[in-house]
Amino acid sequence: MKINQIRTLLIEIIQNNFIVLLICPALFLYTFSNEINLISLNGLVYRKICLNIYNLSVCDNLKNFSNSSTNVQEISSNKMIALNISFLIPAIFALVCNFNFNIYFR
Repeated sequence: MKINQIRTLLIEIIQNNFIVLLICPALFLYTFSNEINLISLNGLVYRKICLNIYNLSVCDNLKNFSNSSTNVQEISSNKMIALNISFLIPAIFALVCNFNFNIYFR
């Protein structure tokens, strides 16, 4: 008798809080996909900036051109800072949604 009461109570809790149980996997997927993109984004930004400023032969041997390398590194760091700031907008939105769901649904 006691096991059936616990079972029905657990089923009732899961049915009443189904939306809340879906939030944590959604936040995990958002964070995981964002971090996977950031791994390759740095190299892509660096290469694209180099190709926009210099030709392919300079970009392939950038270690031989110290002034060009410094210039590309400086511009790509500024672009990466701007991209990281732009990535804050969905992260803040996700935090606000998570906070509101925790208040209203738990």
